[in-house]
Amino acid sequence: MPSAIRIPQLELIGIEEQLDVNPSEVEVINTAALTTVYNFVVPAGSLGTNRLLRVGMIADYLNNDLFSARGIRMRIRFGGAILYDSASAATAIGNSPRRRAVLMEVDISNRDDVDRQIGGGFFVVGLDAIPTAGVGAIADLATADRTGGEFATEATGLDTSVAQTMEISIAHSGASNLISFRKQLGYATIVRVE
Repeated sequence: MPSAIRIPQLELIGIEEQLDVNPSEVEVINTAALTTVYNFVVPAGSLGTNRLLRVGMIADYLNNDLFSARGIRMRIRFGGAILYDSASAATAIGNSPRRRAVLMEVDISNRDDVDRQIGGGFFVVGLDAIPTAGVGAIADLATADRTGGEFATEATGLDTSVAQTMEISIAHSGASNLISFRKQLGYATIVRVE
């Protein structure tokens, strides 16, 4: 569904169209199994040969297990291709009774053909802090208590002229009712780069 009125004279580089918005909370707690927290179907032909799929997620993370730091695994799948998999939940996130803000964004684009993609993105697990409102804190990116990563990917052979499913999954390094990941909002847009 378009997010703006279409006027041919104003179709400029970078016009975004809303593809999906999912404000339903999904919580992953007391399991180490890989669990889907956000997925949606990208309609056939949405990427064309020169459009960008932007997927984002706003979430929070709690490790209130006072006996150990825990890790989190993130996997991003588009169609049959795994675009990113941290492969393990080895990234240690310190324990705290407070939730940490999580932000993730992924961009995928066709490379002048419907079956050649390139992409990348980032995710950040914020600081253990006490804000006056909300969850998280503003801090220098080099702060030791913050974690995250950037990634790049290339998946060839995925035909975007047919509908494909985008899926984001999370796993904890151990099962505990004191460890929680909550997806608060998932969203997707198509950016025209014509």
